[in-house]
Amino acid sequence: ERLDRQQEFYDEELKEKDGEIEELEGKLAEMEERAEAAEREGGKLKERMEKETKEMKDLLEESIGKAEAMEAELKKKLRAFEDLGRKFSVLKKEKEDLGGKLRALEARATESEAEEIENDEGRSEERF
Repeated sequence: ERLDRQQEFYDEELKEKDGEIEELEGKLAEMEERAEAAEREGGKLKERMEKETKEMKDLLEESIGKAEAMEAELKKKLRAFEDLGRKFSVLKKEKEDLGGKLRALEARATESEAEEIENDEGRSEERF
């Protein structure tokens, strides 16, 4: 009888321990499911982050390309502006030179007119 009670006690203990083991196995399975779900979510998050990173990199490269094209266009316009500045300087110098020649011609014309008038007056006096 004592052995039977002892056996019952051990059986009860064994049932409790089996119940605890089943409970722990259930918790373990639940934790494994959560870990797998988290891993899947982490994978999805990683994929999304990689995709967004690639998109940002593509946008950055596109922006850099546009900036470089704008820089090249601005340099081209600057060179054209500098060329116009040099041409303007040349034309300004030519204008000054032509102005000087014009003044010299006007001075000569005035002298010639004065001489002609004197000659005409001299001829008129000779006629009288």
